[in-house]
Amino acid sequence: MNDIISCNIRNLRKRSGYTQKQVADLLGLDRSTYSYYELGKIKPDIATIMKLANIFGVHYTEILESEGSSSLSDSFKRRNIFDKSSLENLCFERVNQEEKTFLDIFRDLSKNDREETMKFMNNKLDK
Repeated sequence: MNDIISCNIRNLRKRSGYTQKQVADLLGLDRSTYSYYELGKIKPDIATIMKLANIFGVHYTEILESEGSSSLSDSFKRRNIFDKSSLENLCFERVNQEEKTFLDIFRDLSKNDREETMKFMNNKLDK
C-alpha cells in the first residue's frame, strides 16, 4: 500500500505542477519529510492524506487506490482511450527502484535532453 500512496502523490504533485517544497510548505512539513512520502520511506497519516487530497483537488481515494481500482482507471475505461497524458498518471507497481529513479530523472530533463536520451537508448537496443 505504501508504494501505491507514494506513486500516487508523486504523480498528482507533478500533474498539479507543484514542487516537493511547495507541497511540503502547504502541509507545514520539511521538504525532506515530504520527499520520504514520495519515496515510500514513510507513510503519511490519514490527516495528511486528506490535506494532500485538498491540495491536489482530488478525492482521497485517488491517493489510496492502485491503478486497477482507482477512479482514474475507471475514467480511462469510460473514455476508452489511453493517450499520453493518461499514461503519465498511471502508477506501474512492478517498476523496480532503479527504474523509478530513472523515470524521475528522465521527467526532469528538458524536452531536447529527453529526445536525445531516447535516441541513445534506441541506438543501444539496435546494437
